[in-house]
Amino acid sequence: MQATQIDAGAALLWEEHFFDDSVHVAGGGRVGAYWFHHEFTGFAEGKAPVAEQNYLTFCPGVVGVAGWDFAKWAHVEIEGRAHYLPYNVDDVRSLALLDASASVWFDF
Repeated sequence: MQATQIDAGAALLWEEHFFDDSVHVAGGGRVGAYWFHHEFTGFAEGKAPVAEQNYLTFCPGVVGVAGWDFAKWAHVEIEGRAHYLPYNVDDVRSLALLDASASVWFDF
């Protein structure tokens, strides 16, 4: 099987600044869209019931961000997201997803 996935998302956040704008926190809602394409290589030999599947699903969730400007030219940030992915292609199955990231930004 060969799988392809394309995703895009957007969030609407409320942001607050503290300590002379050096610390900020933000949070809000998020929605993502995922397009999946599965190509089954064994279809010609009768090993797969269909040649390919395509489907689009939307993934609502929430996001939270906290950041600190530790210098005029540098910023550290952590972000966490929680989303719900409805997956109902062959059977109705759903996933609850949690992910987090940390980043450091430098202004040149």
